[in-house]
Amino acid sequence: MLHRASSPHRRWNFSPVWLAGLAAVAVGCTSGSEGGKASVPDLLDPPGEEVLAYVAVPSLDIALQHVCDLVARVAPTGTPPPTPETMKEQLGTMLGDPKLAALDTSRPIVVAVLKPSPSQPGPIPPIVVLVPAKDAAKLTEQVAPLGIVGKATDGLLALAQTPQALELAAKVKPLYDRFAGTKLAATGRIYADADALLATYGALIEIGLLEMTRSLSA
Repeated sequence: MLHRASSPHRRWNFSPVWLAGLAAVAVGCTSGSEGGKASVPDLLDPPGEEVLAYVAVPSLDIALQHVCDLVARVAPTGTPPPTPETMKEQLGTMLGDPKLAALDTSRPIVVAVLKPSPSQPGPIPPIVVLVPAKDAAKLTEQVAPLGIVGKATDGLLALAQTPQALELAAKVKPLYDRFAGTKLAATGRIYADADALLATYGALIEIGLLEMTRSLSA
């Protein structure tokens, strides 16, 4: 979940609960099929001790298509569902790039929660996002007003909320490569080490869940 702070610079704050939204996207992606049969790729090995949880989607294009399909199923009768094109345009407009020209929307995206490093400031969990960028410099500039920093690495752009978290991007790259190398079809992946997550971020997760409960009951 992304929590928007009351700031004129539109800064966004990460929390582990933010994964819930991406998890919904990944679950939607797993509903794909080929030839009428569910398409389920081989499972990946656990990502290692440093990665506590991750969400991976085959591409932004596939993710948006499945989100639109899910919304269409639950939308009230007569309500026109969103289209991938309109959702992409909305996301691009938020970044000042309506066509998302700086992002390769056909390749995988991986979001990972890692163990905090000794230099990690305060309670902010190190969450690293690896996205395929056509223009890493431009995309880094676009996300800067959101309080996000970026660093190009091997054709990808690593994004995080702090420079300290960004330094952990190398721990996520092998996971990205393994995911990108599988037969993705229309599937996404979700992984979470529940015990490690609760031991490391239990208090923060509890706060996030309370915030979600309040917003849903409001």
